[in-house]
Amino acid sequence: MIFCRKKATIIISILKERTVNFMELTQCINYLLTTSQHTVFQFLSGKLSEYDLTPSQYGVLSCLWQREFATPKQISEILCLETSTISGVLDRMQKKGLIGKKSKEKGGNREKNERIEGARLRRRSMNEKQMSLHDRQI
Repeated sequence: MIFCRKKATIIISILKERTVNFMELTQCINYLLTTSQHTVFQFLSGKLSEYDLTPSQYGVLSCLWQREFATPKQISEILCLETSTISGVLDRMQKKGLIGKKSKEKGGNREKNERIEGARLRRRSMNEKQMSLHDRQI
């Protein structure tokens, strides 16, 4: 989350340095970022729909594939989303059977970790789609 805040702080400081004049909507950085993000989100949603996944769920799976185990807090920091948002995504994924919870002993405390169970077989195909999206966008 700190990394995301640093990026936002840098962008805001750059914008503050510039004189604010009224401009065409299509020249406004917020408008351009928002419409670009929406376009990419819609495209990715379409590609992931055959797997019955949302882009947020794919992001969580990607974190889990890389780390094997991760707490909701760790996932939220990686994806730059609120922990409560990630908790909701994880709950829906567990109901779909994509992940399961596993407890892990750590220093006498039981720390709940999220673990992949059902989506491993889809990983290669999903990653290929992600790479083709990336290559297409660049």
